[in-house]
Amino acid sequence: MAARLGFDERSRIEAMRTAGVSVAVMARRLGRDPSTVHRELKRSGVGGRGPQGALVQDREASRCARDGRGGAGAAQAALVAPRRVGAASP
Repeated sequence: MAARLGFDERSRIEAMRTAGVSVAVMARRLGRDPSTVHRELKRSGVGGRGPQGALVQDREASRCARDGRGGAGAAQAALVAPRRVGAASP
């Protein structure tokens, strides 16, 4: 079973999509199958009206940490918390 997409990969997919890079090129750059990248774009709504993948993952990590569930969510929240200091809320 392949590893799941991480926060950094989701962020890179969003940046490449915004830059107009094709799914095939994104997959090559990430070392992933094109169907994986396509599913992430479809799931996250990048380029459309849906929530963005990295933002959704960030929100979920914060919720897991707040609920005391720990695990990867708590670790992710610890990594992204410094970025939020002083950031405006959407």
